[in-house]
Amino acid sequence: MTCRLVDTVLFTVIAFYGLFPIKTIAELCVTTYIVKVIIAACDTPFLCLAKYIKKKIIIISGYVTKNYCQKIFTNSFQIFYKNIIFIKISIDKFFAIRYNTK
Repeated sequence: MTCRLVDTVLFTVIAFYGLFPIKTIAELCVTTYIVKVIIAACDTPFLCLAKYIKKKIIIISGYVTKNYCQKIFTNSFQIFYKNIIFIKISIDKFFAIRYNTK
Protein backbone atom coordinates (compact mmCIF):
# COMPACT_ATOMS: atom_id res chain seq x y z
CA MET A 1 0.00 0.00 0.00
CA THR A 2 2.86 2.37 0.71
CA CYS A 3 4.25 1.77 -2.75
CA ARG A 4 0.90 2.71 -4.29
CA LEU A 5 0.82 5.91 -2.24
CA VAL A 6 4.33 6.93 -3.31
CA ASP A 7 3.56 6.08 -6.93
CA THR A 8 0.31 8.07 -6.86
CA VAL A 9 1.83 11.15 -5.25
CA LEU A 10 4.89 11.21 -7.51
CA PHE A 11 2.91 10.71 -10.71
CA THR A 12 0.17 13.20 -9.84
CA VAL A 13 2.56 15.92 -8.73
CA ILE A 14 4.84 15.49 -11.77
CA ALA A 15 1.95 15.24 -14.21
CA PHE A 16 -0.21 18.11 -12.95
CA TYR A 17 2.15 20.57 -11.22
CA GLY A 18 1.61 23.97 -12.80
CA LEU A 19 -1.65 22.93 -14.47
CA PHE A 20 -3.82 22.87 -11.36
CA PRO A 21 -3.64 24.52 -7.94
CA ILE A 22 -1.99 22.54 -5.13
CA LYS A 23 -5.38 21.86 -3.50
CA THR A 24 -6.67 20.22 -6.68
CA ILE A 25 -3.49 18.14 -7.02
CA ALA A 26 -3.92 16.99 -3.42
CA GLU A 27 -7.53 16.00 -4.17
CA LEU A 28 -6.34 14.08 -7.23
CA CYS A 29 -3.74 12.27 -5.13
CA VAL A 30 -6.27 11.25 -2.50
CA THR A 31 -8.92 10.21 -5.03
CA THR A 32 -6.48 8.23 -7.17
CA TYR A 33 -5.06 6.46 -4.13
CA ILE A 34 -8.54 5.54 -2.88
CA VAL A 35 -9.45 4.14 -6.31
CA LYS A 36 -6.22 2.10 -6.42
CA VAL A 37 -6.89 0.65 -2.96
CA ILE A 38 -10.49 -0.22 -3.86
CA ILE A 39 -9.39 -1.90 -7.09
CA ALA A 40 -6.67 -3.84 -5.29
CA ALA A 41 -9.13 -4.97 -2.62
CA CYS A 42 -11.66 -6.06 -5.25
CA ASP A 43 -9.33 -7.84 -7.64
CA THR A 44 -7.17 -9.73 -5.13
CA PRO A 45 -9.78 -12.40 -4.28
CA PHE A 46 -10.44 -13.01 -7.98
CA LEU A 47 -6.74 -13.38 -8.73
CA CYS A 48 -6.33 -15.85 -5.87
CA LEU A 49 -9.39 -17.77 -7.08
CA ALA A 50 -8.05 -17.86 -10.63
CA LYS A 51 -4.70 -19.18 -9.38
CA TYR A 52 -6.47 -21.84 -7.32
CA ILE A 53 -8.65 -22.87 -10.28
CA LYS A 54 -5.63 -23.07 -12.54
CA LYS A 55 -3.84 -25.35 -10.06
CA LYS A 56 -6.90 -27.59 -9.68
CA ILE A 57 -7.43 -27.87 -13.44
CA ILE A 58 -3.81 -28.82 -14.01
CA ILE A 59 -3.65 -31.28 -11.07
CA ILE A 60 -7.07 -32.95 -11.44
CA SER A 61 -7.48 -32.88 -15.20
CA GLY A 62 -4.17 -33.41 -16.90
CA TYR A 63 -5.93 -33.60 -20.25
CA VAL A 64 -7.24 -30.01 -20.13
CA THR A 65 -5.45 -27.96 -22.75
CA LYS A 66 -3.50 -24.79 -22.20
CA ASN A 67 -6.01 -22.92 -24.39
CA TYR A 68 -8.79 -23.59 -21.87
CA CYS A 69 -6.75 -22.02 -19.05
CA GLN A 70 -5.91 -19.04 -21.25
CA LYS A 71 -9.61 -18.60 -22.05
CA ILE A 72 -10.46 -18.45 -18.32
CA PHE A 73 -7.81 -15.79 -17.66
CA THR A 74 -8.69 -13.81 -20.81
CA ASN A 75 -12.34 -13.59 -19.76
CA SER A 76 -11.35 -12.51 -16.24
CA PHE A 77 -9.06 -9.82 -17.65
CA GLN A 78 -11.79 -8.52 -19.98
CA ILE A 79 -14.22 -8.15 -17.06
CA PHE A 80 -11.54 -6.43 -14.96
CA TYR A 81 -10.68 -4.06 -17.87
CA LYS A 82 -14.37 -3.12 -18.35
CA ASN A 83 -14.58 -2.25 -14.64
CA ILE A 84 -11.47 -0.06 -14.90
CA ILE A 85 -12.95 1.80 -17.89
CA PHE A 86 -16.21 2.32 -15.97
CA ILE A 87 -14.34 3.75 -12.97
CA LYS A 88 -12.26 6.05 -15.21
CA ILE A 89 -15.39 7.36 -16.99
CA SER A 90 -17.08 7.96 -13.63
CA ILE A 91 -14.08 9.91 -12.34
CA ASP A 92 -13.87 11.93 -15.58
CA LYS A 93 -17.58 12.79 -15.33
CA PHE A 94 -17.15 13.79 -11.68
CA PHE A 95 -14.33 16.22 -12.48
CA ALA A 96 -16.12 17.51 -15.60
CA ILE A 97 -19.18 18.36 -13.50
CA ARG A 98 -17.13 19.72 -10.60
CA TYR A 99 -14.94 21.98 -12.71
CA ASN A 100 -17.47 22.71 -15.48
CA THR A 101 -15.37 21.27 -18.28
CA LYS A 102 -16.35 19.15 -21.24
